[in-house]
Amino acid sequence: MTTLYLVRHGESEANVRRVFSNGKVDLPLTDLGRRQARQAAAWLAGRGVAGVFSAPLRRARQTARIIARRLGVPVSVLDGLDEVRVGALDGRDDPASWAVHARVVERWYAGDLDAAFPAGETFRQALARFEAALRQIARWHPDGAAAAVTHGAIQLTVLPRLCPALDQTTRTLPNAALSTLEITPRGYACTVWASTAHLPGEHAGDPGAAVVKPPVQAGSRP
Repeated sequence: MTTLYLVRHGESEANVRRVFSNGKVDLPLTDLGRRQARQAAAWLAGRGVAGVFSAPLRRARQTARIIARRLGVPVSVLDGLDEVRVGALDGRDDPASWAVHARVVERWYAGDLDAAFPAGETFRQALARFEAALRQIARWHPDGAAAAVTHGAIQLTVLPRLCPALDQTTRTLPNAALSTLEITPRGYACTVWASTAHLPGEHAGDPGAAVVKPPVQAGSRP
């Protein structure tokens, strides 16, 4: 069994500015985001993490480097861990673009595998490449622990699909939130979901904070 600690990146300038930063625009962490990354690293220390993986965007790579430096392990970038690829919305910050994003994501939550962003990816494509990245990590760490730094929307849409016992109504994943995913050939079990316990005081009043689930049964692979 592989134990994979999934970490959302720390707060970025894209979060503060509410801009889609998915490649065309690639903004860094804020000072708060770097502190959150250090807090996540402190929590992961001593948990036997043998490798850190990162989505390719700058905010994820910066978070991963901070974690890997604390743990003394290498960082590998996996494209499959990337944020939802929003296509023509990238670089925009206007209300109309966020309304399009919300409509598409709601169709993903509803299980519409062919719903797509304008000039972007479908849910089927996002699900396939994210799960392929998880399986690749499991092949590299078949009986150990690893950490993967990724993004909010991709976790919120894909993980409930892989682990059907998760709360299917969760729509918020705080920056630097930690989840624990157990991966076996049979499927997945998410034993901790969106915990911010390692970020004391960071998310007071945040409706998505500290959504910690008890162990659940491994979900069937879709």
